[in-house]
Formats: sequence, C-alpha cells, structure tokens
Amino acid sequence: VSGHASGASIIAITVVFTVLAGFFCGLRLYARCAVAKNTGVDDALILVALIFAIATTVCMIIQVETGMGRHEWDIELHESIANLKAFYVSIWVYNISMTCTKVSILFQYLRIFPHQRFRIVTWTLMAVIIVIGLYVFLTAVFSCWPIAFFWDHTIQGGKCLPRFAIWFVNSSLSIATDIATAVLPLPMINKLELPKRRKRALMLVFALGGFTCVISIIRLQSLYVIANTKDVSWNNGLAAIWSNVEMNTAILCSCLPTVRCV
Repeated sequence: VSGHASGASIIAITVVFTVLAGFFCGLRLYARCAVAKNTGVDDALILVALIFAIATTVCMIIQVETGMGRHEWDIELHESIANLKAFYVSIWVYNISMTCTKVSILFQYLRIFPHQRFRIVTWTLMAVIIVIGLYVFLTAVFSCWPIAFFWDHTIQGGKCLPRFAIWFVNSSLSIATDIATAVLPLPMINKLELPKRRKRALMLVFALGGFTCVISIIRLQSLYVIANTKDVSWNNGLAAIWSNVEMNTAILCSCLPTVRCV
C-alpha cells in the first residue's frame, strides 16, 4: 500500500483547506468583534489554532520543495535533512493546533450552556484534552534523542521512540476526544426550547464536528504506511494531506455556530 501523493496535489489541497479555515475564522472573529462585540477565550484559542495550522501548511510546502513526493534516492542529502526537519516541526505544530481547536470548542460550550453538571463534564473533558495534548507534544518533540537524530541518523548513539506505537496511540486518543467533544453538546441542544427545525439545524451544525472524527479515522491508514516505510519522502504525501484536512476542517467546523449569525 502506498501513501504517495504528488507534490503539486499536496500543496494545492493543503493551501485550499488552510485558506478555507482562515476565511471562516475571519468571519467568526468579525461576528464576535464587530457584530456581537463579545469576544472570549474560545476566539483567542481558535486564532492560535489557525496560526499553528498555517505553520503546519508552511512546513508541508517546505517538505514538498525539499523532496516530499519523490523517492529518497532521488533527493540530495541536504534536501533530505531539510525535509526531515520540516517534517519534525510539522508533527508538533499540527498537534498544538488540534489541541487549541478542541479546547476552543469546549470554551464555546461553556459560553452557550449554563447548566452546572454540563459545565463540570466540559471542564473535566478540557483537562483530559490538555493533558493528552501535552503528552502528544512531548512525544513529538522528544521522539528522538538527541533531537537531531530525527533528521541525522549519522549521530552516534541516537535512539527514537517506536513510530508505529506512538503515532497510533496518539491518534486513538485524538479520535476518542474528537468523538467526546462532538457528542457532548447534543443532549443539551435537544433540551433547548426552540422550534424543531431550528433545533435540528443547530444540532447538525454542532454534529458536523463529527466529520473531523471520520477524517481522523481515514488518516490512520496513511499513518500506518508512513510509520512502516523506509521511503519516507515518497510515502508521506497522503499522511500530510489527511493531517492538514483534519486540522483545518476542525477549525472550520468550530467556527460554524458563530458564523451562522453573520
């Protein structure tokens, strides 16, 4: 099974989804700042998530420019090192973006729903997501020791954590928190005294976050390929695309409840 995608398709897809996320984030901030005049922590966090999403996309473009989409043996040594450095950075900036998006969504729930029991569950889930996010960040930053061994295997005595195990544990935790975040508000929305059509529309908007879960599951197959390949530059394309689509779709979906007001 190949995880290959051409450099042109990687750049096109990642840039388009990043622009879409930026557009909806801009609409959200306009709605909160100019229309409602009621900004909050959730808005600040989604902006941070967007900044790190842009950083992830930049890293992926650098990877394409330095060899992603080509075979390892067709890449010069200096290109391979630059490619792996960009790959290394893309892993942890992607994870920061995903964590900020989920925490932003939960702060948005706290803004909407005042019920005490719901707020306790939301704060608890937020704490779990932050702890998992910190764990994932640390396993990304210190996946190899010394850190430079990630891109330079000539360093004597260097070691790396098992990619397959780490990436699949991290992805499983991410999918679990995605699902929990997506379904958490649905019972509360169902209890709102609204016309049925409006209630269904509101539930649909919030449930769209579940689409991110589907993308996360699809992404697992491409992670399996990249975790077990020796030709990283050739097989990293689909993993990069799905990671970028997942990250930017999460940002976009988190903005939809607010954008409805514009």
